[in-house]
Amino acid sequence: MQDSFRHIIFSTGILLLGLGVNGQVRIGAKLGLTFPHISYTQPDGQNFSHSKASFLAGGFLSVPLTKQFELRPGAELNIGYGNVSYNFGSFYNSFKDDLTYLDIPLYLLFTPQTRNGKILVGAGPAMKNMLDADPLNSYKPVDWAVNAMAGYEIPVGFSFHLNYQKSLTDINKDGTKSSRHYFGFTIGYLF
Repeated sequence: MQDSFRHIIFSTGILLLGLGVNGQVRIGAKLGLTFPHISYTQPDGQNFSHSKASFLAGGFLSVPLTKQFELRPGAELNIGYGNVSYNFGSFYNSFKDDLTYLDIPLYLLFTPQTRNGKILVGAGPAMKNMLDADPLNSYKPVDWAVNAMAGYEIPVGFSFHLNYQKSLTDINKDGTKSSRHYFGFTIGYLF
């Protein structure tokens, strides 16, 4: 838990540093749906996977770098990222846990102007901090991922995004191999 707390403090510091880069920094918020897919390969070779819809809410900073490039750090709460099943040998000893993450993404966006707004296309890294209790202590609390985003922003501040995230690290400590990614749709607003 202390490691997760340190990572969250470090991530918050990075976000605050972004405030001093340019006087035109704007704050934004976003909501959306994600559709995560988690695949597991157990040490005995058994494979299983799970997909479901989850909810994403967060905030971000819009930091202009040049006329057509923007840095966009953020913090996103991804609730119900995926179900993990624990099985202790019988139906009565099984339970499921919905994973919840605090993601700290950092996008570099290409933002060419159009007549009625601007296009948003970019990618960047993300640090994923697991917020759930881990009853079996079988997960690493921090995961790293890459994000990609494409969207459109209209002049009044509303934006629409398609998102993709692919985890780079295996969070399992017990020898099980996992692969995780999601597609998502979010709506944002710049204040």
